[in-house]
Amino acid sequence: MTVPANLAAPLLAGAEVLVLFATTDLALSATALNTATLAALGGSWRTGAVIRVKVLPGVTLIAASAAAACFSFGAEFAGNTVIFDNQGTVYGRGGTGGQGGTGVYRGGGGGGGVPLGAGGAANTGSTVGKPGGTGGIAVQTAVPLQVSNAGVIAGGGGGGGGAGGGGNGSGTGTPTAGATATQSTAGGGGTTTGNSATYANAGGTGGALGVAGGTGKRPQDFGATSGDAAGAGGAAGAAIAVAGGAVTYLVRGTIYGAAP
Repeated sequence: MTVPANLAAPLLAGAEVLVLFATTDLALSATALNTATLAALGGSWRTGAVIRVKVLPGVTLIAASAAAACFSFGAEFAGNTVIFDNQGTVYGRGGTGGQGGTGVYRGGGGGGGVPLGAGGAANTGSTVGKPGGTGGIAVQTAVPLQVSNAGVIAGGGGGGGGAGGGGNGSGTGTPTAGATATQSTAGGGGTTTGNSATYANAGGTGGALGVAGGTGKRPQDFGATSGDAAGAGGAAGAAIAVAGGAVTYLVRGTIYGAAP
């Protein structure tokens, strides 16, 4: 990311301040937006400016964690005209797959959601499959925000639920972990083997951009007469979430996931 040099001080009322993101970052820090904006403002928050946050074409930015938005415009931006000018790709991070359950049928873990959501572990100390993690938010705002989107804004896909464990029979099961998602492809659920049969994708598949993860499977889904529940797929992250602010679209563009 870059900021303009030699800003005049004090900043003139109504002057435009450019906060430029020009480099791809597949694990963007939750503090990156504030750090770059403060530098552009000369080191202190102020009011009366036009703050334009611009992502250049060809630049991909993915939140470092599904727990925080890729870009979060907080209350410190209040009192300014704030424009999010996206010409690149801005993603919330995909949710983590749920862990599979233990038991005779040891459930495979769920797959990670797009992009880059981690796959769930093969099984846990419980026979019940764990739910997939919620996908991350791409853009969140607590202030009025003007959006000009000539690129892509997408919430992270939810993680797949872990497969349920338990069940009857003599096979002890050999579970595998769910796969980590790529930037464009959801992670598949882990497999499990029990009673000499292999059950592919027993864990739920991770969600695509802005889509919930798949539910894991129970032993009964494979013909067993007993077993415990699988985990539900994780919810998708929002593309744009409003937390007390408001959104006005100058250009709506391509959006995957919930948005006002």
